[in-house]
Amino acid sequence: MLFNNIKLIFRNLWSGKFYSVINILGLSVGITCIVWAYQNIRFCYSFDNFHPDQEHIFRVITKIDGGELYNGYCPLPLGTFAKKEYSSIVETVRLENSYFAIKGTQEESFNARVQYTDPAFFDFFNFPLISGNHDLTDRSAVLITQSEAKKFFGNKDPIGQTLLLHAGDSIQQPMIVKGVLKDIPMNSSIQIGILTNMLNYIKGDGKPLLNDDWSWMADGVFLKIPNPSDAGRLAKDFEKYFPLVYNARKDIKPIQFALRPLSMLSDRKGLNNNSMNSRPDDSATFAPLVLAILILLSSCLNFANTTVSRSNTRLKEMGVRKVLGSTKSQLIVQQLMECSIIVLIALLLSILMSAWWLPKYNSMFEGIEINAHYLQDMPLLRFVLIIPFLVTLIAGIYPAYYISRYNATQIFRGGIKLGGTNLFSRVLLGFQIVIAFITVTAGFGFARNSKFQRDYSVGYNQNNTLGVVLKSNQYVAMRDALSTIPDIKGIAGSRGHLGFDWRNLPIESEGIKKEIKYIEVGEHYVDVMVIKLVNGRSFKEQNESDIKRSLIISENLCAAYGWKPDQALGKHLIMDTINYAVIGVCKDMYMGSFFNELSPIALALGPTSAYRNLIVQVDQSKLIKVYDQIKAKWTSLFPLKPFDGFYQDQIAAEAQRVNNSIATIFFWFAIISILLTSTGMFSLISLTILKKTREIAIRRVVGASLGDITIILNKSYLFVFIIAAFLGIYSGWSLTKLLMDLIFKVNIGVNMTTILLAFIGICLLIMVVLGIKVYQVGRMKPASVLKSNQ
Repeated sequence: MLFNNIKLIFRNLWSGKFYSVINILGLSVGITCIVWAYQNIRFCYSFDNFHPDQEHIFRVITKIDGGELYNGYCPLPLGTFAKKEYSSIVETVRLENSYFAIKGTQEESFNARVQYTDPAFFDFFNFPLISGNHDLTDRSAVLITQSEAKKFFGNKDPIGQTLLLHAGDSIQQPMIVKGVLKDIPMNSSIQIGILTNMLNYIKGDGKPLLNDDWSWMADGVFLKIPNPSDAGRLAKDFEKYFPLVYNARKDIKPIQFALRPLSMLSDRKGLNNNSMNSRPDDSATFAPLVLAILILLSSCLNFANTTVSRSNTRLKEMGVRKVLGSTKSQLIVQQLMECSIIVLIALLLSILMSAWWLPKYNSMFEGIEINAHYLQDMPLLRFVLIIPFLVTLIAGIYPAYYISRYNATQIFRGGIKLGGTNLFSRVLLGFQIVIAFITVTAGFGFARNSKFQRDYSVGYNQNNTLGVVLKSNQYVAMRDALSTIPDIKGIAGSRGHLGFDWRNLPIESEGIKKEIKYIEVGEHYVDVMVIKLVNGRSFKEQNESDIKRSLIISENLCAAYGWKPDQALGKHLIMDTINYAVIGVCKDMYMGSFFNELSPIALALGPTSAYRNLIVQVDQSKLIKVYDQIKAKWTSLFPLKPFDGFYQDQIAAEAQRVNNSIATIFFWFAIISILLTSTGMFSLISLTILKKTREIAIRRVVGASLGDITIILNKSYLFVFIIAAFLGIYSGWSLTKLLMDLIFKVNIGVNMTTILLAFIGICLLIMVVLGIKVYQVGRMKPASVLKSNQ
């Protein structure tokens, strides 16, 4: 019996193979999307979940005077002192990182990041060892990951090899590789490449970092506390260390400590100066879920509508089955089995789609690594096994009930003509139209936003500027060497740099404290970066009062103090105990990308000895040529130092790449939604034509035009479209705006143009579907229809 049912199911699927293929493809896309969303959420909330004892490990974070947010750093000695003074702390670990030239057995040295920590590091964190040992009590030891071992030693066994830290410098440190770590997973807040003892850290001035240096803010200080409820009390008790910090430095004044559990290490909310890797924002976490639900729901609605549209072809089959004794519940089960076969085929196809889509999605965004290893991932396997059951119920229960509800007498008397004008079918179609409006509005909205951000002025020059990262005392030599390159239009130095490097510092004026982004720059920096001054002047090195005594501030910093640009000149601001005078006001500038808030900025003239960046202005057509020339000059001056150059538009290019990827995803989701909606509409209108075939034929005989026929066919759908259009426009506008605001701090929003384009797009879709059906009706021969028994 079961075999006969399955045989009959496949026969029915084959008889309507066009709709079967459409439904299989639609459901497979929907299932692929929901798997994508599920794995994405699991990845975003999997950060650091592989570390044991999470509930007992806390990171100390610091709030400073004038700052609105906490900072990820903490005074370096706090952990050591606190462990000695508080019995509730059983162990502490500090973490610090630095970036410099490193050389292995390869000919070339590389700039790489080194992490410094305490020997108890592996008692806190679970990073598996591949070979060797991870004993960090040995100061001559260094641990490296598999990738770093490959980079510095090629195919050689790295254990016992020498790694030169600060290669080529007078402070060069030969270290012995004692252990190789497994590559750190992407869902780890702590990213390690090279790891060694904290006592090996050397500051920029060549001096070692001392354990009691209260002026030094470590990237991370972690405590192990057996009783987590002690965390709040300890944070309060740590305030006794404030005077030690105040006496050691004047620019940062801690006013509060907090202890964050390890489970929150990846959360960037409410945190500045965070050197740890952060999990994706909530927008990147939940936006795929919203899209996946919409697409899966649309594919289920499409299945229901297309199944109902073919119901006339199944009536006699239902009648025969009822005559032979089948009950209504048995017929419903049979219809659900047919649906489940389609869903299972769609599920298998979705596995192939996921194998293509997930790597594609990973390549669109940095820091994302989503996979679907069904047989090795039990939570995913359980989720996938639940999907067919839920989708079968959602997509199949209404068609199964609808087709099986008539009795045999009604069917064989010929009094039944199932049609697409029943209320529930129109409601389902209405939901599909709403989903189409949402996805099309989002598609147009994000495409428009991508163009807006591409053309948006960030307040300084991004398109024809190059930079070189320097070490101490390299600026003058490089500047003089580059002065012989004729294509260079301007050269400037800086300690920080717009878009790449800055300091978050508190600033005070008129008794009001604000947190700003602060950069020390050279005399020509404003000109080279084409920073637009709205009032005042630029820096002049010959004016001694300008060096670390004058500021150029952004318009939004003026606004924060209630000053107009012309009122700001001559105002005094205190920063790092130094009294600065405002000599200029510039346009607002975006330090990073449009994912970040627009922050107030202050530029100060710094000494040449402090410059860590050399910035060059070049015609855009000659960027690559000049970059190669700069690299050649560097190699001749510093042959043992790796060249670290960059293009100014790198950050903008990355942000634009992400923006374009988001727009592309919404575009394809809109296309999928449109195709599903058009299929459902095509099916229901076809069913309406089937029901009204004789009526249409008679009207054609008596002279009805195609326009009249069009009205007859679609008057039952007009009200549905009007309601769906209103709901879809509002839902599309509100959801797109919400997502855009979550993703981008600066965006163009959703205006009437976007809504109008979405409305026109959906209307064109409907017109195309109607046009095809009206064309088919126009070719129908009334006489043949009236002669038939239909």
